[in-house]
Amino acid sequence: MTPETIRAAARLGASVAEIVKPASESEFWQQGHYTGMRIAKFQNWLYEQNRFWRFTDGTLCALWCIEYPDAHADYAERWDFYLPSVRAEYNEGRHQAQCPAVPCVAYDAQGNGT
Repeated sequence: MTPETIRAAARLGASVAEIVKPASESEFWQQGHYTGMRIAKFQNWLYEQNRFWRFTDGTLCALWCIEYPDAHADYAERWDFYLPSVRAEYNEGRHQAQCPAVPCVAYDAQGNGT
């Protein structure tokens, strides 16, 4: 994945999401556009959901970009840093949540944990 492919996926995903839910829940940049969740809570929730979805980190990054289009960090540009480092913080109980009982992992394009 490249920053450009992540940004393209985020644009497509946002256009689809606008059809499903055109009104934003967000009142400020740290609040999710569609879920209304704060950034860390959304990221932690995504890692947990991804145990079932098994999306790649690039796909998760596109979801971050859709949910937080005004984030102060350029997630797409440094996705290969942000996704693993936030996952590690979450797994260590340092990301505004307790340690999960079973650590979350990254998944490859075939859905295999890495």
